[in-house]
Amino acid sequence: MKNIIKLFGIIALLAVIICAMSACSAKNQKHDPETDFEAEVFNDGKSVRISGYLGNKWEIGIPPQINNLPVTIIGGEEVRTYSGNFRNKNIISIIFPDSVTSILEHRHGDTFEGNPLTSITIGSNVVISNRAFNNGFSEYYNNNGRIAGTYTRDDDYNWTRK
Repeated sequence: MKNIIKLFGIIALLAVIICAMSACSAKNQKHDPETDFEAEVFNDGKSVRISGYLGNKWEIGIPPQINNLPVTIIGGEEVRTYSGNFRNKNIISIIFPDSVTSILEHRHGDTFEGNPLTSITIGSNVVISNRAFNNGFSEYYNNNGRIAGTYTRDDDYNWTRK
């Protein structure tokens, strides 16, 4: 009887640990679902370009992959639609995964125009066109060594890296 009670105790403890681990991983998820983004496969089917955000969150995380292909470009001249772009979405914070190598301007102007961005997390050596962001971030990042990190903006549009 004591062995059965110990067995149930161990099973209960394992269940609690598994539940806690799954809650922690969900809580620490740093990207939004693939379905929140408008994307297209390019580079002979080797990577994905995200052309827009379809969601309505203020804080977003770009997924590192869509359909098991790495997301390497955000925006760009090849964007074919205007409805799902990143403009005027009230985005205040965005996290770009390390897979992103380029953030390009939208063919209709600044990719992130009209968003009150105050926090951007980005990898190192990402190529950012000067018109990708209309809030001074492109110039700050490009002129300060393109270093990975989280950058924050104050009310005077001054960017700093944490």
